Amino acid sequence: MKCKVYKDGILLYQDGEKENKPFQVWYVSLRDRNKVLNGHILVNFTSGDVEEEARARRIQSMKGLDESTGCDGCGAGFFLQSGEMDYLPDEALGLKIYAYTMESAEMAKMGLRGFLDAVCILCPPIAFRILLPFAAQIIQISKTIPQIRPIIPTVDALANKTPFSRFVVAVVVTYREYHRGPNGTVYTTDPAAPKSTPWNQEQETLSLSCRNEWLFMQANPEDNENEGGFRNLTYPISRAVLRARIWLHQNYELGNNTNNQYILKGDVYEQYERWCTEDPTIARATFGRIIADVFPGINVGLEPRGHVTTNSARHCYKNLRRRNQHTQ
Repeated sequence: MKCKVYKDGILLYQDGEKENKPFQVWYVSLRDRNKVLNGHILVNFTSGDVEEEARARRIQSMKGLDESTGCDGCGAGFFLQSGEMDYLPDEALGLKIYAYTMESAEMAKMGLRGFLDAVCILCPPIAFRILLPFAAQIIQISKTIPQIRPIIPTVDALANKTPFSRFVVAVVVTYREYHRGPNGTVYTTDPAAPKSTPWNQEQETLSLSCRNEWLFMQANPEDNENEGGFRNLTYPISRAVLRARIWLHQNYELGNNTNNQYILKGDVYEQYERWCTEDPTIARATFGRIIADVFPGINVGLEPRGHVTTNSARHCYKNLRRRNQHTQ
């Protein structure tokens, strides 16, 4: 294995490899049963979009072991399936560490799991030892990512470290508290021991209302996703989606409209666009699916005759109304 500067980071490669589009190593913070950051992380790699790959891995982990490939989605299937840990794919971040081939990317992933003590099932010491000569470069580039600085080890610490992750699944499952503190934290299986404070606690950006909405979705799977622990959900879970669902709950409700009252689909979306200033705007088609999920009994149709003011009737919600006011 060799290492060289590449774009904004470093590239791990072997002699003879073609300079293809590189794979990128990424990580995502895990959350406990109540959707609060718990300090643990997953590490993997992708040749495409980090968020999309994180979502795909989450789905695979929820489904369990794929016998055809032996893949269980980053080795955290036990925790995700049991509900002890979870994550939002849009919280995944790319590390500035790349590789030309899948073989080199796999080695980088496994070694970095050991370097950063990621939750995993498989973390072979050989990968750790192969990356160890490049510890200084890996640490230097990792420190440019402020989110993970509290858990970046020193070169000396890596030289004296056991060559695998402290948090392989077989070990973490014995802990009474699924929390991980910053470097230097001592861990114990004693339930009476003080609870560790997650090293990334101050990075929390998910509001209590968003966490409650996420918990509600999991507690009511008949409305929800078959991918990643839910059923029938056709859109990915993200912070923007959770906030949009809360906004819908707060501003609309199902009811029996009379006298041909209704709400145009376009009007609801435009109102959402005006409100949405903190998150990327959800696409119109996806927003429509979210409304159908939030209000399972919603009745969609065309404007009633006599109300059409354009060349053709527009789609509307016939039994959706604004809270605390009459619809038009």
